[in-house]
Amino acid sequence: MNDLSNGEVTRRRFLQGAAAAAGMGSVATGLAGEPKSGKPKLPTNTLGRTKLKVTRVTYGSLHTSGGRGEQVLKLVVDAGVNMVHNHAGYRGGNAMRAMAKVFEANPGMRDKLVLSLKGKDRKLERELDKTLTALHTDHVDVYLPTLHNADKGRLDELRKVQDGLKKKGKIRFKGFVCHGDLNDVLEMVLADAPDYFDAALLSTQMIIGAKGKTAGDEVRFVKTLGELKKHGLGVISMKSKAREAMAKGPDVFQAHCKTLLAGGADTVLFTFATIQQVDTLKKIDLTTTAMAPWERRLADAFHRSCEDACLMCGKCARSCPQGIPVSDLMRIRMYHDEHHDVGYARDTYRDLEGDLARMAAGCGSCTECKDVCPVGLASAEKVRYVTSLFA
Repeated sequence: MNDLSNGEVTRRRFLQGAAAAAGMGSVATGLAGEPKSGKPKLPTNTLGRTKLKVTRVTYGSLHTSGGRGEQVLKLVVDAGVNMVHNHAGYRGGNAMRAMAKVFEANPGMRDKLVLSLKGKDRKLERELDKTLTALHTDHVDVYLPTLHNADKGRLDELRKVQDGLKKKGKIRFKGFVCHGDLNDVLEMVLADAPDYFDAALLSTQMIIGAKGKTAGDEVRFVKTLGELKKHGLGVISMKSKAREAMAKGPDVFQAHCKTLLAGGADTVLFTFATIQQVDTLKKIDLTTTAMAPWERRLADAFHRSCEDACLMCGKCARSCPQGIPVSDLMRIRMYHDEHHDVGYARDTYRDLEGDLARMAAGCGSCTECKDVCPVGLASAEKVRYVTSLFA
């Protein structure tokens, strides 16, 4: 996908090398996005009404574990990233332990970072207290409990809990994370609590899918997201295929991030797992979200390769005649097969209600979820596969 035979990219690379050879650092910077100092440029955005200045790429801990994870986290922070995200369930708790060790070994680091934490336990304050204790800190900057469905009861619960946590000084800013029916959830928040949440962790795959469209779920998402941003909601991008873009190299990753940032994200969450990924981060320039023609071509080509990515539109779950949470199972499949985090996949599966294995066995030749899935991801076969993993 990152084809340097492309004329624009070839020219850019040629001029970069020529400028470097001639000592023309400023020209190389303008063409290739490399800072004059040789250090990575990590510009910031204001995260909604929080007024926090967060780097346009954020560290996610889903792949953090052990000594290598500690090393990568330290390198990412040294590279300039100033916002980190974690959850007690990532890597069976190893992600939290690794972050705690890095904080402990580097006094003052925690206070210089924006700490974001996901909350999904039914007893949110108990879960948060354990997390804060594990990280040797007394507060989280951005708290993101789960709000997967347009459930007004859950919305009221989150508001009550977070108001209490903020009064106690345990959280600075209130938020939510949605892995479910994105459009219905965002429209509920816009209608019932437009000025309440400070930030949200959201899949932004629909920002990509909305390009060139005038109707559909993607356009609906972008419109609602825009309205919430007008009310001050900060947006953290997740599950946008950033990992796959990173694997294509710095040019594709840069173009992909620019697409998301220009489309409404304030920062792009990336689950750093290797030193090579940190090196790639150092080669990109996000000082502007304006895209050169070569960046648009790379972004368009990459996004065409991601057309089967889950949009988190929730149609599959709503269509199931048995009430199986199909969208959750597709996400669990991703954790298991793509992220290779079997423990987190298992824990997420166990959070679901009902005898899913028995229900899945009754899918038979049903094609309801497959018929409504806009990207052809959901199917009875995949439902049975995921339930068979943990039954």
